[in-house]
Amino acid sequence: MLRGYSVLDLIHTFSLCCGRNVPFEVVACRHGDVAECYAAPPSYANTVFSWQAELGLRRMCEDA
Repeated sequence: MLRGYSVLDLIHTFSLCCGRNVPFEVVACRHGDVAECYAAPPSYANTVFSWQAELGLRRMCEDA
């Protein structure tokens, strides 16, 4: 089963991996912003290229 990540998940994980706080601020939504957005690119990559991600979010941030 796929697990989604939020922007805050990514910011916090990247901060842990690099040992520094990544500055960010939470602001009000802008006109036209969508409330939620979902995509399944891993499924598409698996279907088209027979490729599957093997690393988790933390390992991907460490590699970045």
